[in-house]
Amino acid sequence: MNRLTVEEARARVRPSPVSRVPKSSAPPPVGKKNELWNNIYTAVLDSDNHELAEKMADSMLRARERALGQKRHSTIFVSEYLPNKLQADKKVAIAKSVQCQARTLENKQCSFKVTPGGGCFCKKHSTMI
Repeated sequence: MNRLTVEEARARVRPSPVSRVPKSSAPPPVGKKNELWNNIYTAVLDSDNHELAEKMADSMLRARERALGQKRHSTIFVSEYLPNKLQADKKVAIAKSVQCQARTLENKQCSFKVTPGGGCFCKKHSTMI
């Protein structure tokens, strides 16, 4: 087994690349030092006496602004097609006649289909004790 000497091992190690340009810090949030920012800042200090409470409040406010910005720019699809009401009612009536009439423990409609020999109930709810 060939073992490397310390000098050979150091010669094989490649140093990690170091950025020549220091990373710029993020711009301060729009609402810095307002009431909401102060509330976040005091909550962080009260919760666990965080060393970087100001930085954490800034990042939370920035995330909030980003989320609100995405919400504002969401697209809405408008369809001009409206289904015929009679056809929609007919489909619902057919679907309900085929669906089990039992209720679950959470008082929801059972979603299984009716079995041929079970009347208005599915296989699970048509069994008698």
